[in-house]
Amino acid sequence: MVRCDGQLRALQPSGQHQPLSAEDIRHPFYSGILADQHQADPDRLRRAVEASLSYSDGLMLFDICHLIACPALWQSLEEGMHNAGMQK
Repeated sequence: MVRCDGQLRALQPSGQHQPLSAEDIRHPFYSGILADQHQADPDRLRRAVEASLSYSDGLMLFDICHLIACPALWQSLEEGMHNAGMQK
């Protein structure tokens, strides 16, 4: 969830509110994910990474030490990046 216009919005709709015209002044919009919130469900991390990279200009992943300590989370990160079109 992100705060937009004083309201909480899901990442996908918030990313879609960005200017679409080349004439618009556009600032990068990066999403952020807290890795430790996904320890119980690594597939949820994969889906979050895919959405972040699909609907924003990039991804900030916080507390990467959780991914290093949990190989399943690291694998989910790689899968999400690959599914979003990033090369390995």
